[in-house]
Amino acid sequence: MQVLRREIEKLGYTRDFSLYDERDIRRLLNQLAREELAHDGDLPSVEPTLQAISMAKNKAQKPHEMESDDFSKKLYGQLETTLRAYNAVDFDSLLYLTLQLFDDHPEVLSKYQLKFRYIMIDEYQDTNPTQYRLAKLLSSAHNNLCVVGDDDQAIYGWRGAEIKNILQFESETIIKLEQNYRSTPTILQGANSVIKHNQQRHQKSLWSSKDPGDLIEVFHAPTDLDEADAVIQRMINYHKQGIPWNEMAILYRSNVLARPFE
Repeated sequence: MQVLRREIEKLGYTRDFSLYDERDIRRLLNQLAREELAHDGDLPSVEPTLQAISMAKNKAQKPHEMESDDFSKKLYGQLETTLRAYNAVDFDSLLYLTLQLFDDHPEVLSKYQLKFRYIMIDEYQDTNPTQYRLAKLLSSAHNNLCVVGDDDQAIYGWRGAEIKNILQFESETIIKLEQNYRSTPTILQGANSVIKHNQQRHQKSLWSSKDPGDLIEVFHAPTDLDEADAVIQRMINYHKQGIPWNEMAILYRSNVLARPFE
């Protein structure tokens, strides 16, 4: 955002551009789809096209390079034209346009290469092609790039992340951080025995100096209500053993999963 606020005029926008969120983009896509199909009734969902465009930008793909149907490619092109007319960008474009800026204007890239002499990137296993190319361009002048990550925790493939970025990273030095301070040896042994089956990974063996800890339990709940009942019952049992309510917490992946517990 800071780079674009200073340099985006070179791409045909003005510095006071607007930043559109996902709702704005969805509204624009619906409008463009309606015009394209000359349709007054209910439209087919634009969600697949929205996701395809986001993935394309994460891969630094232009509309004609997009891995999708012709209709989505056309909407992608029309969306970019409309955003430019409105002097607006979306979140995915922040990276995509910065990459375009560096590719098309070497003098701008040189300025930021001098500014950022040392670069460290955390969670590198989750970088997408656009982020990878940005990092490579910015670090190519001084070659002082340090990345931190764990290929065994690569979970953002659905968002365009490519695990090969960390597996094939060209490094002079590799430091393995194999001591784990969070988990017990029992948990680490279980995790290691599962993750070792991955075909592509850096070999590593996590260990801990903690006590072995409790055995791993496998719990199966046929439905989300069964799961909630079992968790609540376990909390009640802990409370009967003297553990206060304010020392317990329920962890869930997204807010919608809290409803059965409520």
